[in-house]
Amino acid sequence: SSEILLVQALEQVMASINEEENGGILMKNVADLRTLGICSAKWLILILVWNLHPYLGLCGKLFAGLVQCVWSFYVMTMVHNAMHCDVFRHGFVESVWRVILSATAGVPVESYRPTHNLNHHVYTQHGDHLDTMQMKYKWHLLNLLLFFPTVFPAIQKLESEFIANEAKKCSKTFFLVIFQVMAA
Repeated sequence: SSEILLVQALEQVMASINEEENGGILMKNVADLRTLGICSAKWLILILVWNLHPYLGLCGKLFAGLVQCVWSFYVMTMVHNAMHCDVFRHGFVESVWRVILSATAGVPVESYRPTHNLNHHVYTQHGDHLDTMQMKYKWHLLNLLLFFPTVFPAIQKLESEFIANEAKKCSKTFFLVIFQVMAA
């Protein structure tokens, strides 16, 4: 059908745009267009809720809040993925993207690296600061509710040490964190 032909044509165009010989600054993976779409949608939702809020009743405001929470979860999933694999081929474009992602998520995404990539994936369930074995309550709801307050001091310590080390080196990562903090 015509829809299938259109999709195939778009896939061919995107594949040709993403070839390294065309400058190498575009996306590493065409599937990351979803990442850009999800983050763009969060900004669109924010603008809509901001403008419609005075006209919404209680149910509308609750629904708008729920949509924003769900979309924030989607964006944090994009943050997780971006810390594992760069979205763009060119380092400068990737850095700009991470500042935009920080503004979208509301947190500096680079500070996710020491707690997640350099700790959690290295020490999974064996001395990891996010080890769920820290939670010993018989009531699982209490474990769930108290998990973040329990692990937050360790997260804060790791992030602070990472940023301090990067500051001593005057590294690109340190300045990227500064820009991300200002954006978030």
